[in-house]
Amino acid sequence: MRDLRAIAVSFGAAVALLGSSAAWAGPWKVEPGETYLQLSWARLAADQLADADGNDLDIPDFTQDELALYGAFGFGDRWTATLRAPLYRRSEVDGFGSATGNGDLQLGLQAQLWESGPWRLAARGVVQAPAGDENAGQGALPTGTGVWEVEAWASLGRSFGADGRGYGFVELGHQTRGGGLVDGIVYRAELGRRFGNEGRWLVAVRAWGVEPYQDPADQPTTSAAGLGDDVAYLALGPSLTWECTKGWALEAALDGAAFARNVALGPTVRLGVVYRGGWGGSR
Repeated sequence: MRDLRAIAVSFGAAVALLGSSAAWAGPWKVEPGETYLQLSWARLAADQLADADGNDLDIPDFTQDELALYGAFGFGDRWTATLRAPLYRRSEVDGFGSATGNGDLQLGLQAQLWESGPWRLAARGVVQAPAGDENAGQGALPTGTGVWEVEAWASLGRSFGADGRGYGFVELGHQTRGGGLVDGIVYRAELGRRFGNEGRWLVAVRAWGVEPYQDPADQPTTSAAGLGDDVAYLALGPSLTWECTKGWALEAALDGAAFARNVALGPTVRLGVVYRGGWGGSR
């Protein structure tokens, strides 16, 4: 199999890309005693690799499926706790093999710092624990980075329109990676609007990405993780959400990379079930 090491890095990066857009907290808090839960399935299919110079190369067919749980829980006057747990991942490379396992666990805490009319400003911290296996599939199909990671975010957004059914937000953050992996800038943006009877349909467009601060050749890594250094991308895509009954919704999304480096290229399809309601004795 050609250049297995390079392909291992690219597939590891694809793991990161697959799960990147699941947790879209934005600057809005979850009300105290309320919860937001999303169970989602995503599939990435790729037959090209963006190399270190951004050139597209043909690679063996690669697919990855992920089942993940995301939750946000409100408490106090301004606090929201979040978690993201990839419960199951299966990756396969044509002619090479496959690997299964769970992914890295993310825990977050967000504070709404300021609100004025339709505007909201929040700060969020996320800790990623190495619950996945960086050596899965002989290191070519990792399910995690093998290191602890921390992200610090600032998020600014507002609602708009006479009916308040439109919204938008931008987020910018710093990513700190353990194990000698290079730190980077992370960013997200989303624009959406509700339509239909009681606003049950939501159409949104999302963009997100990461850019490392330096060439990893200047700081050799001590980690064997496939989700390695010099991974950069700008991904974007639309999503559609339908509130089918009170408290329950269905979601569908299609994502792709507009720019990438050391990432397997291909479309990602996402389907999800969402629940919004009370917890801890609340309604």
